[in-house]
Amino acid sequence: MEDTIRYMSGHRGGTTRLHVERVAARSIQFSNLSPDTTHADITAAVRGGALLDIYLRRRDGAASVAFVHGDDAQAFYDHARRNGLFVRDKRAKVKWSDRLYTLPGHLAQKLEAGASRNIVIRRCDASHTEVSIREDLEHIHNLVVVKLLFLDGDCYISTNSVAHAMKYKGSRIEWDSDECAMPLEHVPPFRHRQSGPSPPLRHSAANSMENRFKVLDLDD
Repeated sequence: MEDTIRYMSGHRGGTTRLHVERVAARSIQFSNLSPDTTHADITAAVRGGALLDIYLRRRDGAASVAFVHGDDAQAFYDHARRNGLFVRDKRAKVKWSDRLYTLPGHLAQKLEAGASRNIVIRRCDASHTEVSIREDLEHIHNLVVVKLLFLDGDCYISTNSVAHAMKYKGSRIEWDSDECAMPLEHVPPFRHRQSGPSPPLRHSAANSMENRFKVLDLDD
């Protein structure tokens, strides 16, 4: 967790590249997942490139991830096949998606301009809590909040999709780096999971606040 916080607060946009391929082999499928797998478990296991989209099918014990860059997808696939991929300390099966992921032109342009699946709210008010921010984001169709971190007065929000996060990026919200773009050597090793309840979330008193996510659409 500390490495993720340090990366998200200290980097912007992952690997610097000007061109994003519209058509590429960028989607990889995971199977043999635990039924308790979450989006956060998937992002914790993926490194080597920023992600376009994460789709989780818990009933099937499966998920798919699409990388921004096809060469990052290839490098991750090779690494996973060579070293194994563990999600929630369970070995996952990895294969290429049957279809190429084709980017719409406007999405490719936004990615080249710095769009990410993660956003950051600068200078959060003390009344802003994880609960209140999640409630603000509930109206965004198909958007999943993977992780939410408060650091030095800012709020870092990791989501499941560039396209869904992009619709609500506004003047008080900035794009943040993608922790999955950390180098492949940062893929967490297999370790036995300790059983027991998760620690409770810490919430401060929530005050009513304006929904800051209904602001400037990038297409305006």
